[in-house]
Amino acid sequence: MTALESLMIKNCDGLTQLPESIRSLTSLQILSLKDCSAIEILPKWLGELQSLQDMTIFVCHRLSSLPESIGRLTSLHVLRIEWCDELFQLPECLGELHSLRRLVISGLPVGLFGLPQSMRHLTSLQQIKICNCPGNLPGWIQDLTALQQLVILKCPGIRSLPDWIRRLTALQKLDIVSCPNLERRCERVLPSKGREVSI
Repeated sequence: MTALESLMIKNCDGLTQLPESIRSLTSLQILSLKDCSAIEILPKWLGELQSLQDMTIFVCHRLSSLPESIGRLTSLHVLRIEWCDELFQLPECLGELHSLRRLVISGLPVGLFGLPQSMRHLTSLQQIKICNCPGNLPGWIQDLTALQQLVILKCPGIRSLPDWIRRLTALQKLDIVSCPNLERRCERVLPSKGREVSI
């Protein structure tokens, strides 16, 4: 099925690894792994899917690491990593995803303090959604000069917005949802003209 462009693998509790036949899907643009609780690692050949533009990893409870080869996904525009209970570390190679435009990080034990510093090099990143993650906003976000939208959802550990958030001159929309410690102090950061702040 070399013409296949989209693949979703969902609710496959007995699947311990991705079938190697996926490796030959040279036209694959969208890959979604959802509720595959037995998968512990992703294969190194994942980086060979050069047409991949959108990847979702959702509720893979035993997944403990991502392969370094993921940094070779040069066409990847969207990456979602959500609710992977054993994923305590993300690889530095994420900083090599220079085409990435949207990033969703949700419910990871690695927390915000565990996101790799190399992500400061994601200069094409336009949207970030952070949900249910411990820790504070990492300082490298201030280097994302193309960032237009920042969503912070259910992150009680974030108590204040850093001063450097004013340097995000491309930021058009800032959403703060269910962050009680942050909501009480958000008035200290005033939006510039033409920007939208939702609390």
